[in-house]
Amino acid sequence: MPEARRSERLRSLCRARIIFNGGNSTIECLIRNVSGHGMRLELAENLSIPGEFDLEVPHKGRTYRTRLVWRGAGMIGVAYVPPSAEPIRADSELQRLEQENAELRARLRQLTERLQELGQLSSTAAA
Repeated sequence: MPEARRSERLRSLCRARIIFNGGNSTIECLIRNVSGHGMRLELAENLSIPGEFDLEVPHKGRTYRTRLVWRGAGMIGVAYVPPSAEPIRADSELQRLEQENAELRARLRQLTERLQELGQLSSTAAA
């Protein structure tokens, strides 16, 4: 099966630092591979990582703006964020998810009531 990657990946074993929370929080990591679109990072633990963060690579004297793309056991994949891109707004994403949750709960209530009306669900089972 051919590989569906967009660009070649180069192996790496370079130290880096994830920086977020206005520079107040950092997590040490290793860059395991690099491509033209992103990197695979190895973390010491399965830590909470924000959706978007700076990745400082002291060996290269550079800092990249990145976004979390995937997460695995002790590994994460990140993509480079273009300098002109708008930052991810965690609060707006949270609001969207809370709204979706409320809509789903309302729909569940409607369906439960309808099942009770049809005699398909007892009122004690709905509670």
